[in-house]
Amino acid sequence: MNEGSIGKWIANEGAKIKDGNIIATIDTDKASVDFEVTENFILVKKLYKEGEKLQVGQVIAIAAEDEDEYKKLKDRDFSE
Repeated sequence: MNEGSIGKWIANEGAKIKDGNIIATIDTDKASVDFEVTENFILVKKLYKEGEKLQVGQVIAIAAEDEDEYKKLKDRDFSE
């Protein structure tokens, strides 16, 4: 698999995510796979919309470790 797309976002921006949560599904030409996280964080910004193509290894979201970091990042423009 080299490429996929965001099938569905499960988590919302601003949500507190816990280790083991599923934040999105990733669709490929052969399967739909749950994107399960392995850390606790706050979801700051989704970088892709549902249906948008992405390459394996691309960053799909911005995360903050805590409320202070979230407040610093939430209004930042992450567009290229």
